Amino acid sequence: MTTVTFDEATRTHPGGDQPAVEALDLHVEEGGFLVLAGSRVPA
Repeated sequence: MTTVTFDEATRTHPGGDQPAVEALDLHVEEGGFLVLAGSRVPA
């Protein structure tokens, strides 16, 4: 069974000073579908 798991994942874009995603906990089971979308807001 294939799964995707993120535990406390944080992502800061190159040149950014604040995380776009912070402390993300996510678990997607096989056959699951997920879209993570957002907008880029200038600082």
